[in-house]
Amino acid sequence: MPPVRTSSTNHRITKACYRCRHRKSKCDLRFPTCSACQRANVPCVGYDAVEGRERPRSDVAYLEDKVAQLEIELQRLRAEQSVDSSKLVDTAISTLTQSLATTISHPHHPPARALSHSSRTAALARHPLVSLHSPVFLSQSPAPPLHAVAESPLSRPENTRCSTIALIPRHVIDIMLKNYTDIYLPQAPYIEESQLRASCEMVFAQNGATASHFDIFLVAICLAVSATTLIRHDEGRATAAAEEFWNTAKSHLVYINDEQPWQRLRALLMLTHYGFVNPRAVNLVNTIAPAILSYIEPLSSRATPLPQK
Repeated sequence: MPPVRTSSTNHRITKACYRCRHRKSKCDLRFPTCSACQRANVPCVGYDAVEGRERPRSDVAYLEDKVAQLEIELQRLRAEQSVDSSKLVDTAISTLTQSLATTISHPHHPPARALSHSSRTAALARHPLVSLHSPVFLSQSPAPPLHAVAESPLSRPENTRCSTIALIPRHVIDIMLKNYTDIYLPQAPYIEESQLRASCEMVFAQNGATASHFDIFLVAICLAVSATTLIRHDEGRATAAAEEFWNTAKSHLVYINDEQPWQRLRALLMLTHYGFVNPRAVNLVNTIAPAILSYIEPLSSRATPLPQK
C-alpha cells in the first residue's frame, strides 16, 4: 500500500495527532491518547488537514463529554434553586395575566401616535361581547400614518353575492380546503383541521340542513382565505369567489351564539386571519384585542387571588 502523502493538497485524515504532526515526530495514534502525548501529560487532539486546525480525536466521545458536563451543570443549577421558585413563577404569571386583562378591557390613555380616524375612537368597544356582525369588526383597517399621502385606489362596485357552499361540487371544496390546510393552517393554527373537516361534512350533509351557523361560517371564511391564493391563475374569478365566500361567512356571524366563549374566540381569530388577507373587510385593530381578552378572561377568573398585604 503506498504511503500517505503529507503535502498540503492531501485532504485525507492524517495519521498523526496535532502535537506530533507539528513536532514532526512519530505518532502511534492510540486512542484516546497517543504514547507521546501521554508521556508529556498533555491533551491529545486530532488534526484537520482541510482546515489546518485542531479537532477532537472522536466527535462522538467529544459530544458525550460535553453532554455529561452540561448535565452536571444542570443538576447544580437545580440544586441552587429555591424550593418555592415554582410558587413564585405561578404568582408572577397570575399577576401578569390579571394586569394584561385589566389593561385590555379598561385602557387608560390612547397611545401618543394614535391614528386620527374618528371611526377607531368609536370602535374601541369596552364591552367584550360586541356583536360579531358589528361595524366595529367589519370595517376597513386603519391605514398607516404615511408622510406622503398615496393616491387612493380606484373604487369598484361592491360584490354582495353569497355562495351556497352545498351547491358547489364537493371535489372543488375539498381541493380549496386542502389548499388552506397546507398553506395557511400551519401559519395560523386558529382551528383544528379535524374541526374544519367535521364542519364541512355538516355543510354537505342533507344540503346543509344539519349544519350550524358556526359550521357554515368556518367553512366559508376558510374558503375565502384559500381563494386568495388562486389570484395568480385568474385574478378576476379568484377575487369574485373570495368575496362571495366572505359574504357568506359574514351573513352567519350575527347568528353565532356569544354564550359559547370558545366559539366566539375562534370566530374572532378567523376574522383576524381574513383581515390580514383583506384589510378592507376587517378592522384588525378591533378584532385582535377582543380575541386576546376572550382568551385571557377565563384564565384570570380561574387564577388564584393574590394575598393582600
